[in-house]
Amino acid sequence: MLTGANGFLGAQIALRILNNTDYILYAIVRARDNEAARLRLARAWWDWPELVSAIGHRVIVLAGDVLVHQLGFSDKQYNEVARSVTHIIHTAADLRLNGPIDQLRKTNVHGTENMLELAFSAQNDHGIARFAYVSTAYVAGGRTGDIKEDSLTDKYGFYSNYEITKFESELLVRKAKAQLPVSIFRPSQVVGDSKTGAIKTFNTIYFPLRIYLNRKPRVLPVSPLLKVNMVPVDYVADAITKLTFMPEAEGFTFHLVTLFDKQPAVLDLIEFMRNWADERFSERIPRPLYLLLPKVQPVKLKESVLLMESYAGWLRPSAL
Repeated sequence: MLTGANGFLGAQIALRILNNTDYILYAIVRARDNEAARLRLARAWWDWPELVSAIGHRVIVLAGDVLVHQLGFSDKQYNEVARSVTHIIHTAADLRLNGPIDQLRKTNVHGTENMLELAFSAQNDHGIARFAYVSTAYVAGGRTGDIKEDSLTDKYGFYSNYEITKFESELLVRKAKAQLPVSIFRPSQVVGDSKTGAIKTFNTIYFPLRIYLNRKPRVLPVSPLLKVNMVPVDYVADAITKLTFMPEAEGFTFHLVTLFDKQPAVLDLIEFMRNWADERFSERIPRPLYLLLPKVQPVKLKESVLLMESYAGWLRPSAL
């Protein structure tokens, strides 16, 4: 089962599941019914005809919603899915950095809670092979220096509501490791394909670059030497798919990031974009003025951001 199948990363994972395994893929899509869900997924997968042609065959589209109890399924459908699912890859997330915290929690925390509930049902029925959760490298929040993959703390605070809710969600998944075979993936900023550059979701680094190309900011409030941790979508999708089906990966957390010495600096990106605009459109964009502002301090939480007893009604007493 794959959540977020109509997203850019989800589509790349779906491609690899179909190409590299023999599994039937359940794709949960928010829609009023299964037919509307199939149409929505087909539109999202328009760029990949091989995916569209698999809908109704190896891809079973289910109208559902990770935000609600039992994913919005009837009791019968929920039980049928729980009896048949062997792997769950949970990629669905609200990616707004500073959206309202309550709205972000609905998707990022409670959505994960509902998917874990399904995983426990499958585990109790026949034993699930893997629950793969896509977190983010930015659960590190305000922490600096070397950060181990098995480390997770709110001690250093966070820079956004998104980071807070992904931290809370990862706590849920790590608690479930006592009873479920879990793998956690922490990508940095996911960008286009490493070979073609193809991208469908223009967030992360694309948003500020688009603003710069429109000549709107002449001042960039950042050091030109600041490193930017970007990772191509094909690398992330390859790693998630391969490791989800690898027995040795059970119980581990994986940083899907670019090594520090391989990361471009802000100056590198800006000069690349200036040269690209000049070559492609004969448009010479002025260099910006870099203005280093005082460092923003991460916000430390005044109290525990996650009370397991309030968020985890699904959690079995033996797992506490």
